[in-house]
Order: sequence, then structure tokens, then C-alpha cells
Amino acid sequence: MKKGILSIGVMLLSVFLCGCKEKIDLNSYLDIDVDGYDTMGTASFSIDYEDIYEDYEEIFDKGAKGEFEELLEEFGIELLLEEAISGELSESSGLSNGDEIEFEWDIDAGDIEENFKVKFVYENVTEKVKGLEEGTIFHPFDELQVTFTGTAPNGELELEENFSVSGLRAKADKEYGLKNGDVVTVTLQGRYGDDVYDVCFAEGMIPSETSKQYTVAGLPAYIEKLSEIPKSTIDEMDRQVRDEVTAMVNGWAEKDSLANMEYLGAYLLIAKPEITVSGSQNQLILVYRNSVKNTEGEFAYYYYISYSDILKNADGTLNCNLANYTIPKTGGWFSTGTTFTHGSYTYTGYETLEGLYDTLVKAYVAGYNSETDITDEKWEDCKKQFVAEKSTYVCNRIIAGAAATEELAGSYYTDEILKEAKSLAATYYEQEKLYAKAYALFGEIGNAEKAKEMVALIYEEAATLSVKEAYERISVIAEADRDAEKTALIEEAYLMGQFADAEVGDVVLFGDYEQDNNKDNSVEAIEWIVVEKSDTEVKLLSKSVLAVMGYALNDVRWEMSDVRAFLNKDFITGAFNTQEQEVLAVNTVKAEKNPQPKYYDGDPGVDTEDKAYILSYSEYEKYKNVNGVTDYVASATAQQKSYWCYTWLRNPGGYVNGSMALILQSGLKGVANLNQNKMFGTSLPAGVRPVITIRIAAETVEENMDEVTVDNQAVTE
Repeated sequence: MKKGILSIGVMLLSVFLCGCKEKIDLNSYLDIDVDGYDTMGTASFSIDYEDIYEDYEEIFDKGAKGEFEELLEEFGIELLLEEAISGELSESSGLSNGDEIEFEWDIDAGDIEENFKVKFVYENVTEKVKGLEEGTIFHPFDELQVTFTGTAPNGELELEENFSVSGLRAKADKEYGLKNGDVVTVTLQGRYGDDVYDVCFAEGMIPSETSKQYTVAGLPAYIEKLSEIPKSTIDEMDRQVRDEVTAMVNGWAEKDSLANMEYLGAYLLIAKPEITVSGSQNQLILVYRNSVKNTEGEFAYYYYISYSDILKNADGTLNCNLANYTIPKTGGWFSTGTTFTHGSYTYTGYETLEGLYDTLVKAYVAGYNSETDITDEKWEDCKKQFVAEKSTYVCNRIIAGAAATEELAGSYYTDEILKEAKSLAATYYEQEKLYAKAYALFGEIGNAEKAKEMVALIYEEAATLSVKEAYERISVIAEADRDAEKTALIEEAYLMGQFADAEVGDVVLFGDYEQDNNKDNSVEAIEWIVVEKSDTEVKLLSKSVLAVMGYALNDVRWEMSDVRAFLNKDFITGAFNTQEQEVLAVNTVKAEKNPQPKYYDGDPGVDTEDKAYILSYSEYEKYKNVNGVTDYVASATAQQKSYWCYTWLRNPGGYVNGSMALILQSGLKGVANLNQNKMFGTSLPAGVRPVITIRIAAETVEENMDEVTVDNQAVTE
């Protein structure tokens, strides 16, 4: 055994010394296999990478150098061979005896050849297909009966199989919800998940095709367009409803009569194909305007007759049960219409065309599409009847709380009616001194002069309110209509007053900053813990770590640190808008040495004036027992990119010069290299928890503004 190893070593040495490379013939490791039946044969190839390795094990086991050595250790030589050595067959299916197929090598093995001093030799291979058995061709779809049943668009497909090859089944890509003209693809499958050809070949059979398309036809279909209904059918329905109305009128009082009955047109409701409805698939609604005369005058109201589930047969004839219809009726257990009063008389039907439309059509928009032949001219004619009273009606709805939304934007409520209604409502709000609501409505109808008057009154009113109420009042004023100076004073008063009632230990919101590491959503509100409060200021400590960064490059003094520069520039401008920045107080930040004698006694620098800073040792000790600020929260309250953060302090300190103090996750004090954003000996980053001070004010705008000018008149607080 030792002699063999020695011989191989001598051989490899001689190869190295003579500069030759060991040649590896890849063709000897290639196997091409052809299977199946004549005309349907399949070809495949395999390369025995394991044998290549075993035959040249001594060469491959000697290892490699550089980057390739790392690849070898991570993936192994067999996987690297698979990546570098491959090929492709010119044809792999539908083969017949006598066909020629070619295998072409695809080699990218320069790194392997260079590292192991080998040379892969190969040549493309051409083989003639032979030995495929003869199979019997059969036509599977001649042995399958496809039938369409039901009613479009909810037809169904039925498959009746009688395959001569056992183990086959047919599967359609769509079996339900079919309509005439749909194309359905039926595909053969192995009954137990086997390959179709394997199942057929096992019985010496060759399928002529494995899929086939069928077009749905011959189903009776629910009508989907008004044009599909013949005029003769509409005429029959019309005669039916007129007979019903005649019978109804015969029961009216002697001085109440029907002057005219006008056919306006029809609505057709069609069930949406993507929704399963519980009711009928379609509904035809014929609409009429009945003109009535009585002792109090003449007016019109609206009537209908409807038919459901109207079908068109395969031969084009209509299938509709004219004896099955619905008309407006009330009373008893069920209601199919509405009753309204006109003066001293009561009628069954709809007072407006819009009311009929809303009840019979719009109410079903979730499950049905609709079509109508009622023209715009007819709509306009109907609308003119109640324009004046509708304006008052809509006005009252607005005042009652129904804003000019979709609820007030139905087809009956024209722009003219809405504008008049909003004008009436705006005038009402002005009289009631609800200036914000009046301003919004005057603006909507384009009355700029009145809107400007309301703006002046809103500012005058705001000066007497609490800061919150004043802020809410001016928030409705559009940017273009605002008085910049007055708005700034009110917003500043609001910001200064929002923490007037806050207590030490409370968690409050102020500013916005990216915190969940998801740039696809908006920034998140910053949570702060109230750590100190006076009559004029409230000091806040961020509840969470808001940034992860190194303290400084090479200076332990707070005034020279990257953290200070970040907080008072990028953080301040990124987290707070202009008005929020205005209420930030400037803090005198004390330079403090490290109080722990075992640490380096570094120069803390000088006191600074900052709007944002971080805690010192003494401040941490002072605040950590404040309600809501536990040791744990004070040191590691937030996650930044899934890491728990240690927290920087601004005291210099460490076992060596060039390190800073921080708070560990446990609440204990430690040190970190200031050049890095990670702790000594750990992968945990060090984070920044800002401290800010906000100037606070009393509860009203009046007490926080020296003067507010309204309409060029000074209102002195």
C-alpha cells in the first residue's frame, strides 16, 4: 500500500516537473439513453461525476489555493464538477428509429484545470436512435364524451370517460360558470399522478393527442342586453302593466284620475359573472311616468313592472313567463313598492325617478351590472319637477350631518341642486356662527368673497379658544387662504400647549421618524417619556433607540462628536416640521467626566448649547427611576433592524483612551470603542436615544399670543 502511494506521488511529481497535465476523457463518463416507442421516443443523458472523482481521487484530494480553495471546502469537488461540466442533446422527445441525435458538451472548467493541473478532453457525440418498439396509436378523445348542460352563464361541463387504456383520466381547465362561446381545454392525465405517456406506453399504446379544445354551444342563456328582447315582447309586457294600472285607477276616489301613462324606458339588471347572487340572474324593469289629476292639481309619479330570469333559447327564441311579474304593491306581510302622500291623496309607486332608480337598480349594484334606454332628456324632464324643493331637502340633510359626499351625489341631485343647497346651508352656518363649516361650503360652491369673510371670523374666534380648539378651527382653512403669521402663532401655541397637562412618567407623541425599517410605509410617530416638567418647559427622553451609529471618529469630547452633529442637524430637520422646531428649547448640556474611577479619566470638553443631546451618567441615574423608565427600557427599549441596542452616554470612559460610556441591556454601565458602532467583543450595536426640551404654554391661544390682527383691527390679549 505504501509503495502504491509512493508511486502515485512520484508520478504526480514527474507530471509537475515536466509541466504536463493529467488528461481526463469526459466521453468515457457520458451515458446517453433512449426509451419509449417509435415516433414517441425520449432521450436523456447522464455524466458520472462520482466516477470522475473516484478515478482521480489522488489529484482532487490534494486541495487548492486562494479563492478556489474556499469554494472547494464549501461545495466539494463533485458539485464543482457538475457546475463546470454539462451538455445538451439536440433532440430529446418525439424520436423515431433512425433519427440522429447529437450531444454537445458545455464546459467551463478553467478554474478546476488550473488548480488541479488536469486537462479535460472531450468531443461531441452523434448517435442513431434504434431499438424503439412499435406502438399502437389510439385516439383518446374519440373515447371521451363531452357534454355541456345548464344555463349560460352558469353552464357546466360533464365528461364521460371510456378509455381503452386503463389508468387515464380527463381533466378540464374549466367545468363551471360556462357560457356559449367559451373555450374549454380538456387534458389527459395519469389517474394516479403518473405521466400520461408512461401510462400509455405501459400498454403499448401511443396517444394521438393529449389535449383538445371544445367550444361551449347550445346552452340556453340569460339575456344580457336590452337589444336581445324583441319589441313584440315589450309590447306584451306594456299591455299587461296598463291593464294593472287601469284596474288600480278604478278603485281611486271619484275626483282622482290618471291623465296620462308614459312609457319612459327600461332597466336591465344582469348578475355579475364573478359574483354568485342568491336571487334571479337578470331582471327587466319597465318604467312609467303616471300623470295624475285631482282637486289639488296635477303632478307625476313613477311606476314599474318587472320580469325575472328571462332566457334566450339555443334557437334564438325568448323564454319568459309573462304571467310571473312584479308591480308596486304595499300592505300585508310583504312590500314590493313604496307609498307616498301627495297633498290629501296617497299613491303606490315612487315620488321621483331617482327614488325608483335607487330602490330597484342602485341598491343592487354590488351584485348586478345594469343597462338602460331611458335617455338623458327624459331624466332631465323628470328632475325639473322637484328642483326647488330638493334644494331645500338637501340643505336640511347637510345641516343634519349628511356632508356633500356620495350620499348627496346621486343622479337626481344635479350640480345645480347641490350648489343651491350648499349655499343655503352655508348661510345657515354663518348665522349660527359655525364659521368653519360655512367656510368649507362657500369654498365648495366657489363663493370666494364669502369664504374670505369666514376666514377672518375663524381667526377672530380662534383667539378666544383653547389651543387645541383653535388649532382645529384653522385646520379647515386651505393653505392659499391662510394668514401665515396668524397661523404660525396658533400652531406654535398649539404645539406649546399640547403637553401642558402631561405628567412626569407619561409617554407622549411628538415628531415623526423612520423606526420600523420599512421605507415602503410612512414614518412613525416618535414616543417620548416625560422626565422633567416645569411651568415653562417639559423635558422628553425618546422611549426608543432612534439611530445606531459610532460616537465619533477620534475625539471623546461631546462637542466634537458625530452623535451631536447628527442630532442637531439631520435628526432635528428630519423628525420635526418647521413649527415643531420652533418650540424646541435650547439646552445647556454639561460636560461631565466619567464618575467611575476605574475608567479612563478623559477630558469631557466644554458645555454646549444644543436642541437635542444624549444622557450622561448622572442624568441616567436621575431619570431611570422615573415612572415608566426602568433600567431595561432606559438601556434597550427599541429594536433597530432586529438588533437589541446598547445606548450611548456622553461621558468619556473606557479601559483605554478613545472609548465612550454606554448603558448595557441589563442596565449596567459599560464602554465601547467610539470609532465603531459595536460593543467590544460583541455584535450588538450601540444606539442613540435623544433628549429634547419643549417650551410649553397655558391653555388658550389668547394667553400665548401678544396680538392677533383680524380685519386690520388689533385684538389685544
